[in-house]
Amino acid sequence: MKDFEKNLYSFEMENNDMWHIKLCADMVSRDDYMTLDYFAQMIDEPFEVYEKHLRTIKEERTFHSIIVVDTPEEERIRMGDIDKIFIGEYDDEMKEKVEDYIKEKGMTYSSRHENEGGWGFSYVTRLCNWYPTLGFYFRREGLLRGGLTDEFRKKIEYPDLSGKEQTFRIMAEHLDTEYVKYVFGTAAAKKLKENYEMNFLDTFEYGTSCYYYL
Repeated sequence: MKDFEKNLYSFEMENNDMWHIKLCADMVSRDDYMTLDYFAQMIDEPFEVYEKHLRTIKEERTFHSIIVVDTPEEERIRMGDIDKIFIGEYDDEMKEKVEDYIKEKGMTYSSRHENEGGWGFSYVTRLCNWYPTLGFYFRREGLLRGGLTDEFRKKIEYPDLSGKEQTFRIMAEHLDTEYVKYVFGTAAAKKLKENYEMNFLDTFEYGTSCYYYL
């Protein structure tokens, strides 16, 4: 996977993250996939262009929560969808119990937090089960966080996913270099342009690259 983070440039501006992603054969990160239904609904090019990347992927579903509390009184923390509460000190023995339960249920970690003081528990974890489904894996090629004019989103009619090279060209035309120069300086404006050319325009591959708005 390309280390885009060395080249990205970001600004604290009122824009969400705009990614250049490339469809790929294998999972790169647990969140970097799209189901077939979502992709087919959102993409703005003929679906046949991307069929070569379609495969059976693993999708996270059926989320679970497990917590460990110190005393029975703290079981009051049972709020929301908590599947299992262990009562006792979160020591090595308790850790083993939790891990055994996770393995028994066939779950994998989504997130985990230990020693979260002040909330009445020693440990909380969010887990999930994976299910096979048709879809696409992708890797993140480049990131643009801020630095675009307001007109850009109006020009492309707010698509969240685009495979058109034209979209990448329109983004280049709407880099807000003047504003960035005014707020952050000349070097920042130059870096914004260089980052975009390096991580979006120069590496665009039709049928593999997509603009993804998050």
